[in-house]
Amino acid sequence: MPRLKQLIVEIHRRSLWQVLLVYIGGAWVCYEIIDTITDRLVLPPWIPVAAIVLFLVGLPFVVATACVRERGSAVEKSPVAEPSSAAEEFVVGVEEAASRPEPRGEERKSVAVLPFANLSSEPESEYFSDGITFDIINHLAKISDLKVISRTSIMRYKTTDKPLRRIGEELGVAAIVEGEVQRVGDRVRIGAQLVDARTDEHLWAEQYDRELSDVFAIQSDVAHRVADALKATLTAAEKERIERRPTDDSEAYNLYLKGRYFFDRRGEGLWKGLEHFQQALEIDPDYALAHAGVADCYALLGFYGNLPAREAMPRAKAAALRALEIDEGLAEAHCSLGFAGLYHDWDPLAAEKDLQRAIEVNPGYAPAHYWYACVFTALGRSEDALSENRRALEVDPLSIFANVHYGWIMVTAGRQYERGREQLKKTLELDPNLAIAHWLLGQAYGMESMFEDGISCFKKAVELSDGLPWFLGSLGWAYGASGQAEEAGEVLSELDTRRRERYVRSFCFALVHIGLGDLDEALDWLEKAYEEHDTWMVHLNIDPTFDCLRSHPRFIALLKNVCL
Repeated sequence: MPRLKQLIVEIHRRSLWQVLLVYIGGAWVCYEIIDTITDRLVLPPWIPVAAIVLFLVGLPFVVATACVRERGSAVEKSPVAEPSSAAEEFVVGVEEAASRPEPRGEERKSVAVLPFANLSSEPESEYFSDGITFDIINHLAKISDLKVISRTSIMRYKTTDKPLRRIGEELGVAAIVEGEVQRVGDRVRIGAQLVDARTDEHLWAEQYDRELSDVFAIQSDVAHRVADALKATLTAAEKERIERRPTDDSEAYNLYLKGRYFFDRRGEGLWKGLEHFQQALEIDPDYALAHAGVADCYALLGFYGNLPAREAMPRAKAAALRALEIDEGLAEAHCSLGFAGLYHDWDPLAAEKDLQRAIEVNPGYAPAHYWYACVFTALGRSEDALSENRRALEVDPLSIFANVHYGWIMVTAGRQYERGREQLKKTLELDPNLAIAHWLLGQAYGMESMFEDGISCFKKAVELSDGLPWFLGSLGWAYGASGQAEEAGEVLSELDTRRRERYVRSFCFALVHIGLGDLDEALDWLEKAYEEHDTWMVHLNIDPTFDCLRSHPRFIALLKNVCL
């Protein structure tokens, strides 16, 4: 029965019902005529039977010819090898349809939203089409009955020419949403369609031509239509979250989209993202998502050491709390609050509650999963950390950040250096210019005294990050640990020069002194890092870089002060 059902689906997909009806109807008329003539002319009785046999033999050839004609235009655009006969084409099509496994119920409720094409005349408006794509993803991700691929994975397909079936297989989804966006003044035109990734069958399609202020209604409608087509069940709370307007000001929304566009690029993009989020809040002070954006920017600026953690993290926490005052059900804000709880308050248990709430509100929000994994690492639960990070990869399999976090847990918490190197190399296949992946790969080499490879990776990380002191400090550690004291000293001098001009984390100096074996000097700098409330203090108990200090009374006291 499943094979027959698949064959029927294939006939329906190729729109061959009309051909079959015409052929059967014509065959029936011909049979009646032959039967009548046979009786009147007293012809041999086997003639009507022979006619039926000929009609049955001819049926596959007629359908095959229709298949070839239906594919004609596609063949002209993309030449392929022709089948040896029309009958062979038909047989192959039947075998393919019959051999495809029928998806299970949960597989039918899985979807990826490909980047919407930007049809606007201004190339710089790319942020707007990307923003529309991300917002539709976020709407769908709020539906717990749907498996939705997160936004960073789908951006890999922004310029792809892969067939939808291949994309569906790579992402593990049964359906795909694709579309286009055109913004003209105060109007927006959005076309969207839902396609079965296995059969190319169109499940739903719609064209919208509205005022820009109606963009939220369009996004909500797309989410509802996709959910209906995939037979997903929405709770009352999910329906309310999908239909809630984040702001009533289109310009504030436009600035928010620009903020997210730059934030996702990290590096200097964090500053630009922060600027646009703050501009959005000047227009609409109650824009919860913009407050969450401010929280995310400050959190990462403090985490990477672009700003002192004592300055950045309280701002991140305040922005997240303000966002939750406006919208308690905002997953992004709960995630930001959990991040601040872990890296500023050094309170993994409190962070765990906030991150669990973020996942409860939006199970498809990948950052909540991989930051929750960091909570487990701080608690020394490496297997739980790996398991939670795998959940992030389930919803965002091609995310460079989910993948690099997975490698980090293997290297730092799990001490699985070879496995970690394999994972980080896979991450670099996704983005060869991801500085933090090169840094971690350097760690994975250095921990097994493979210093030549480690130093090469650290140098690449420093280059790609425009000389981030954190990565520079790790390079100094590798120089010192490998016996290259002069080079390590040069790194210390460079860090000291920079420190006179702008903020440089004390933690970076500690790394170099550990490599050189100057443990008391390293502890002096770590105690200064504690006073700075450095974000990395919460991982001192598991980071193998500090293994040489574990029995030192000053280090033990430091861990107690951080409550680890």
